[in-house]
Amino acid sequence: MATMTFLEFDQQARQSWLLTMHASYVRELLSIGFSQVEADANAAASYSRTFPDGVPSPGQLTGWAISDHERVGELWVGPNGPDHRVWWVWWVQTYEPYRGKGYGRQLMELCDRLAKENSATALGLQVFANNPIARSLYNSVGYKEMTIVMQKDLN
Repeated sequence: MATMTFLEFDQQARQSWLLTMHASYVRELLSIGFSQVEADANAAASYSRTFPDGVPSPGQLTGWAISDHERVGELWVGPNGPDHRVWWVWWVQTYEPYRGKGYGRQLMELCDRLAKENSATALGLQVFANNPIARSLYNSVGYKEMTIVMQKDLN
């Protein structure tokens, strides 16, 4: 398997990706119990902070993961907050045909490399509890759970 590389989205691809990302994030929030209003507001606030007017804020990297000249996934990494040494994996996806073949691990290693190349000293991420495959991968590449958020319905 070739070393995975990063190819940043062009403006048109990024705009299309942002629309897809927004809808995907809203669906994820709905799946864990957010109301439609809460999910929409949360996603809108997140994207307005990291992509004001559809343009990435400084340091945000969005693009394709490339292996053997093929797009095998997508990623979004960049600073999280005022300390630009603390980076965040905002989004990572291995495309379906490449899942279960080691590309996800390589994609996470690519996130590490990009963060280090930009002087990051820490890299975090959030994963929803209803995604055990991703949680297992993240644990296997060195991520540790820092907090666990719990909620119950009162209906």
